[in-house]
Amino acid sequence: MNIKKGIRNLVIGSDKFIESYAEYKQVMLSGQFALIAIFLCSIYLALDIFTGTFITLPVYATAIFFLVFSLLSIDREIIV
Repeated sequence: MNIKKGIRNLVIGSDKFIESYAEYKQVMLSGQFALIAIFLCSIYLALDIFTGTFITLPVYATAIFFLVFSLLSIDREIIV
């Protein structure tokens, strides 16, 4: 499986189909932004734990939580 199809299946789901091309692009863009933000927050979270800076951990954990929630809501079609 190539990377593009893997990201599409992760963001939208393998069994979902979006008929509107504009809506598909919007969902993919917001999903990709969420994945990038989760990746960056995870890196900063790991770096802060490694350097001993624990004051920002709740901020990163909350951000990751809401980003994962947004990905799950895209996949489960909670948002309209």
